[in-house]
Amino acid sequence: TLPTSIVQLARIGFLLATLPLSVALVSTFVQIDNLSEQMQLAVRDSTQAVGASRAIMAQMLNMERSTGQYLVLRDPAVLQRYENQRGQLAKAIGKLEELPLGESLTDRLEQLRRQENALYNKLRSVVGTPKHLEEQHKLTQLVLPIPLEVTQMITQQSNAMTRQMEQVQGLLLLQAVGLIPLALILAVIFSVLISRPLQRLGAAIHRLGSGEFTTPV
Repeated sequence: TLPTSIVQLARIGFLLATLPLSVALVSTFVQIDNLSEQMQLAVRDSTQAVGASRAIMAQMLNMERSTGQYLVLRDPAVLQRYENQRGQLAKAIGKLEELPLGESLTDRLEQLRRQENALYNKLRSVVGTPKHLEEQHKLTQLVLPIPLEVTQMITQQSNAMTRQMEQVQGLLLLQAVGLIPLALILAVIFSVLISRPLQRLGAAIHRLGSGEFTTPV
């Protein structure tokens, strides 16, 4: 049966009028929470990428010095120092590879691994090794563009976050345009439904106050 009492109409009207606003509020909370989480991940990835690229550059400079010293001195202690440095380089490369990299940067890191391994094998076989290795020059050429490529990757992530923020803003605007008028329309409808019995009740009270008892209430 349809609700007939004023209390029932008021309750149903309140629930239906607040339902669109509640949906908009929950949707806004979810979208902002997701966007905030993605922004935190983007900041974390950017920080990790910058730190890893700096570590790669620093270790490569240290390894270049160690390579030159070892080729001149043939000191096992220098080779041991180089081995420690290549271990740090591998960790820095691994940190960078944990991130969503582009194809170019992924290929560059893979080439860096292969060529550094080739350089290390040549250093270990010191017999007949020249004082200058072509592999060291290739490694330097591979490493130099890494900071620029990391910067480009961070820029792309930032642009993607900006586009996503604009999409969320547009969606929230559409929700406001669609749901708020719906809530107002429902409020007006139920205001009319509630006011009509109140008007009839007021008219009945007025008739009773005027001494008219012929019309049933």
